[in-house]
Amino acid sequence: MTESVERLHGELSDLLNLIRRRGGAFEEHAEAPDTSSATPLIDEANKLAEALERFRGGEHGTCEECRNPITPARLRATPEVTTCLRCQGRLEHSTRRLQADLKHPNIAS
Repeated sequence: MTESVERLHGELSDLLNLIRRRGGAFEEHAEAPDTSSATPLIDEANKLAEALERFRGGEHGTCEECRNPITPARLRATPEVTTCLRCQGRLEHSTRRLQADLKHPNIAS
């Protein structure tokens, strides 16, 4: 777990430095000026900051959906992840289905 926390700190620090170099302001969990280069970096920095908060609160590594543990390999690959693979698949499937329903609504006669 220490490796994950060190990686989160490092990634967050790198992102914040990159944002500052590109002229984007950063406030934790705040909206940034809408610039194409800064916005994705700020979003990523916020995700990493939230992952650190979950770690401090003892919740890092627990799926937000099913409350089961997230695999160590998934956390190493994407430390800011909040769902296990199973729940992530379900969420993506539901999103795709909702988008399809919104695009082509069934019209009742």
